[in-house]
Amino acid sequence: MKTFLMVTYRYLVFFFYLARCFICILLLFPFKPVEERFSILKHWAINFFKCVNFRVDVEGNSDIHNMGSLCVANHISYFDPIILILFDDFRFIANSGVKDWPLIGRMTESFELIYIDRNKAETANKVAQVVNVLNDKHNVMLFPEGTTSEENSIRPFKNSYFQAAIDAKTTTTPIVLRYLKADGTSNSAFNFTDNRNFFRVMTDVFKIPETIIKVTFLEPIPYDSVVDRFELTDKTHTEMVKVFKQWS
Repeated sequence: MKTFLMVTYRYLVFFFYLARCFICILLLFPFKPVEERFSILKHWAINFFKCVNFRVDVEGNSDIHNMGSLCVANHISYFDPIILILFDDFRFIANSGVKDWPLIGRMTESFELIYIDRNKAETANKVAQVVNVLNDKHNVMLFPEGTTSEENSIRPFKNSYFQAAIDAKTTTTPIVLRYLKADGTSNSAFNFTDNRNFFRVMTDVFKIPETIIKVTFLEPIPYDSVVDRFELTDKTHTEMVKVFKQWS
């Protein structure tokens, strides 16, 4: 009974904040610059996390604002982007299909996402678009696995968009995400794998009394420390895998 009441309360809180967010998007965001939109979303996220007892723990140097770095993170959950924007106004690289999601598509358009598709003929143009964003000193967020992974693993990386860091002559900043229970053990409830739909994931997440979200910022990798994007991709992946091995 206690778990049922906790889950119900958290769903009510979630839909309350989600409704507020969409009202802002429809009525307020058209008149606000993108920086203020991010600020509003961060405020929403911080308050929501407090209500559902999510705690964010940071390791490494998270002061990355206006670096113009290609930031690379492993992808586990729906919550990943919301957690990451707590640290910077990232321009996310996202699949173009996101634009067609009900409500979510409208939301993503408010935050200057860089939409990509699987058409290789368009990749060069999209890489050039990422380079322009980096040159404007905005950090770009890439999930190079191309899909979600399980809590204790990182899939192989796709390498195409690592070229942007080299062309922009900037750093690549690896960021590792983990979701833990209060006792420090792995929390698989957040995994968006095995055909688990949105409500299955959310219900499992809301059943956990306390969640620790560990965000580890690794040392930025200079563009001139590697030969090409393939080496940069391998080096980034290797450094992130090392973090997982330290935890295992």
